Formats: sequence, structure tokens, C-alpha cells
Amino acid sequence: MSDNPEGKPPTTDEQFKSWLELMEPFLKNSNSLYYSMKRASIESHKKAIYGKYAKKDWFGEKIDELRREPGELVNDAIVTQVRQIQEKIKRGEHVSNEENKLMMFYAEKSRSAQPFFVNRQETATAKPIEEVLGELEREDTINDVAEEAAKQVVETNPPLQDQG
Repeated sequence: MSDNPEGKPPTTDEQFKSWLELMEPFLKNSNSLYYSMKRASIESHKKAIYGKYAKKDWFGEKIDELRREPGELVNDAIVTQVRQIQEKIKRGEHVSNEENKLMMFYAEKSRSAQPFFVNRQETATAKPIEEVLGELEREDTINDVAEEAAKQVVETNPPLQDQG
């Protein structure tokens, strides 16, 4: 049961289970908790639902599990394909452009592959803020300010391939 700070009777676990069942189809599509409540027409109970979710007990865990499922399915499908491509490579078979693209996509996007392919230690030199502000004060137009800001963004975020 959930405590209710407004003096109303506490919401029972059975009620939360009922609300969860109503929201389940939307949560399974990775929709937000708010959108799921809205689609299930139980927005009027959002304070109680958010409060229970914040406790991270069975209710919050089940919501997170339902919302995570589509991502898990996609990951499972991609990894299955990656393994099939890897077996082709081991056998010395030709790998298509699409298969190469999938391998590159996975190497770049998968958190589990990134430590092998991407160096996340990014450093950049930038002008001291006083110097930038001084230069901006001397500029006459908004376009000049925008151009200087764009230069600073480029200077502080060089492409990964250009980093030693």
C-alpha cells in the first residue's frame, strides 16, 4: 500500500496493478509514463503513480522493464545479425556493403563495442572567456556575434577522427 500525504486513504497495490495493466500496451511501446497514463485515461491519478514509481519498488521496476523491452528486442536482433556476419567473415565468405554498414553501425553506436573503437577522452583548447567576450564587445552586428560563437564551437569540438 502507498501512503497518501493528502489524507486520502492509501492506494492499494491492487489498484497500482490495475493501473499498470491499463498502461502496459503503451509502456511496451517505450512510451513515457505520462503518455501512458494519458492514453490509459488515468491522468487524474498521476500524483499517486509518480509517487509510487519514484519508490523504485516492484511498480517502478515493472514500468522500466516494459519500457526497456523494445530496445532489448532491437539489440538482440542486431547482435544476432552481427554474429551471422562474423561467422561469414571467419569462413572467408564475401560480406556485402549492407553487412559492412551494419558492423560499422554497431561498432559506432553500441555501448558494448565503443570501448574498442572510440576514445571518449576529448580535450580541446579554447580562447579564455575574457578574450572571447572582449572580441564580442567590439563586434557591431548580431551576425558577427553568431559567427564568433560558431568558431568557438568548432574549435572546442573537433571531429573524433582529427583527434590524436
